[in-house]
Amino acid sequence: MKIGITGNIGCGKSTAAKIFKENGFIIIDADKEAKKLLPELIFPLRQAFGGDVWTNGRLNYAYIARKAFSSEKNLKKLNAIVHPTLLKRLKSLLEASKNQNICLDAALIYEWDISSWFDKIIVIACKIESSIERMQEKGFSTPDIKKRWNLQMSQAEKIKRADFIIYNNQDLTELKKEIEKIWGKISR
Repeated sequence: MKIGITGNIGCGKSTAAKIFKENGFIIIDADKEAKKLLPELIFPLRQAFGGDVWTNGRLNYAYIARKAFSSEKNLKKLNAIVHPTLLKRLKSLLEASKNQNICLDAALIYEWDISSWFDKIIVIACKIESSIERMQEKGFSTPDIKKRWNLQMSQAEKIKRADFIIYNNQDLTELKKEIEKIWGKISR
């Protein structure tokens, strides 16, 4: 079974993926895979965003994120550099896990037009206030969170396309219950 978990920033995709992992799924985290690829993309990243991409002998991830999310134009630049290589990597990882339960945690499943790669897609949705609260705990500012929400496909559009929707505005216990309900439906 191949499941895609998607949703906007701070809705709980990674937390949901961890729950699937507790139930025996292999998890692929698109953000982590993208970060692993960035060092091999240093030249085009420097061309697009300047020399500060590389500081003190290492990639400056905070700088790249700040530049990329400063405008839709810059985000498109970053995506054009990273996404072709990332999508090849994700497809390879999914194909290497044939006959296994696998879950891809990725905010951009619909934007990448890869929904056909999955048996089911679950959208983790939440109120923007819940997202802001969660992301502030990770050090993000409210304006940065809102900007990222606005740069992503609308939550409403993702919900329209989903096989299953989990509204993650409560606690971890409720999220686990919702995932168990969905797993009960799709594992039959």
